[in-house]
Amino acid sequence: MPHRYVHGGFRGTDTRFSFYLPPKQQYRGRFFQHLTPVPDSENLAQAPGIALEENKIASAAASGAMFVETNGGGPVYAGLPGPGHDPTIGAWTTDNFRLWFTDDGRL
Repeated sequence: MPHRYVHGGFRGTDTRFSFYLPPKQQYRGRFFQHLTPVPDSENLAQAPGIALEENKIASAAASGAMFVETNGGGPVYAGLPGPGHDPTIGAWTTDNFRLWFTDDGRL
């Protein structure tokens, strides 16, 4: 499935994201995001050996959508309290910034 892959993060944080965009003529202004129950990898959709019926990138593109993954702020934000940890990064900021980034036409 042809797509454009954009990978990035936010300076000063462990937050990472991956965007998989379908060809422009196929895009219908939608996105699908896979949310994990705890912070995980932003590259889960790229795992080798994924069966076609479980391929989130191809499924999103076939539906006219981009596919989005984040690492939820990184392993430091796996719900563990601690000094210097901002609990909103994993719980809220990472995914909401992704919304702002995509909805504002920055991609």
